Amino acid sequence: MSKSNKTKLLRKYKNLSRVLTAQSNIEITFSGTQAYHIAGRINLPVGDFSDDDFIAMSMGFCDHELGHENYTDNNWYQLANNKSSYLKDLLNALDDFHQERRLMNDFRGTKISLRKLVELCKVKGLFCVLQDDAPLPAYIQAWVLYKARSHLGQPLSDFFNETDNQVLLKFGQGFYDNIHSLLTPQVLDSLVTTEYCYETADKIFELLVEWLTKFWSWNSRFSGFFNFEMTPLKLLYIRQIELNGISTFSLDSGKLINPPSECSAAMLSISEINF
Repeated sequence: MSKSNKTKLLRKYKNLSRVLTAQSNIEITFSGTQAYHIAGRINLPVGDFSDDDFIAMSMGFCDHELGHENYTDNNWYQLANNKSSYLKDLLNALDDFHQERRLMNDFRGTKISLRKLVELCKVKGLFCVLQDDAPLPAYIQAWVLYKARSHLGQPLSDFFNETDNQVLLKFGQGFYDNIHSLLTPQVLDSLVTTEYCYETADKIFELLVEWLTKFWSWNSRFSGFFNFEMTPLKLLYIRQIELNGISTFSLDSGKLINPPSECSAAMLSISEINF
């Protein structure tokens, strides 16, 4: 039965791809646990094809990834990644907003599936509020993600309000005012291309780097101990180790070890510090 459902779902998604995109032969696969888009192809997570929640999430993921196929310019992702993979993650948060907004305007039925996806992501812990000991850059990425999606009308204003308070407490009033000025409702409304998303993400990234450089200017304390070039984000990483203990982090990956149980691994992917 599950195999039959999978076949039917794949056929449905292939037909849907011809409606939602200008492509007639997009490759659609089911594998692993992540949804992603590569030009001409989307991958959707494997799961229980007899479970209603899984089917609803799969439908939302399909619409979302087809939105990337239709509206995302991947060249800006490469440019962002060349500068910093953290910048690429900020870009993705804004580009998700940009492409879903255009998708819902062009194909109004997708608003239902995308909203249902967000609701189920909250229920299943894929979206959550970060704990107080998360790496500081994670709060900024979560703030961008929840602010943009709240502006889209998705049910994440509660998570945004909590994250907004965390940013104020951890970064101070000056930074808080500045980041709000960079992502006003008017700015969000202007994000009509991936290029514009990149420009805004880069401003937020530079604001964070400036804040780190200003408040943690102790490069000389550590530069002789590491065989890599010191950057503000690496200084932050080291500072987090000082505050929380070296056992809390993996120096190789920058990932939290033993993350809080109420925050799923999927959400904690935004807690990675990538240099």
